[in-house]
Amino acid sequence: MKETLDGKIALVTGGAAGIGRAAALAFARNGANVIISDIKVEQGEAVVHAVEDAGREAIFIKSDVSRPADVDRLIQATLDRFGRLDCAFNNAGIEGELATSRIRVNAVCPGVIHTEMIDRITGMNPELEKQFVDLEPMGRMGTPEEIAAAAVWLCSDAASFVTGHAMTIDGGLVAQ
Repeated sequence: MKETLDGKIALVTGGAAGIGRAAALAFARNGANVIISDIKVEQGEAVVHAVEDAGREAIFIKSDVSRPADVDRLIQATLDRFGRLDCAFNNAGIEGELATSRIRVNAVCPGVIHTEMIDRITGMNPELEKQFVDLEPMGRMGTPEEIAAAAVWLCSDAASFVTGHAMTIDGGLVAQ
């Protein structure tokens, strides 16, 4: 099922690589304009180009979400450019955002996802990669795109009554 985010404004923190990059592209493919935030400027700008290639608007704003001043600047730049913010995928990790204020906050809890981080950890050694795969009941690592699809769904109107949920997407690791 394809979710629609036509005309929505989506912020992705930690959007320069891995799950964040996949999420930014998934939001764009589903009709959203995207703000990409990260501390990695070159990679973040590359994601902007990829979003634009998908036919959506995008901007990159360098920010460290552990610094309140950076977050304030990020939100202000978003409002200056787009006039509003409809959804945020806080991939870089912050806490908050209030249901009584009509703000839904959910968490995506990924299992072993094949990203650059896993490649750095394993040194791309097939034996070490197999150890991660062996943890997964599905017999493979997840993909960033699979996590991004869940994030898009959580931000769509299809999940309008979902808040305070920690969605485990781990190939059955926790359930075993």
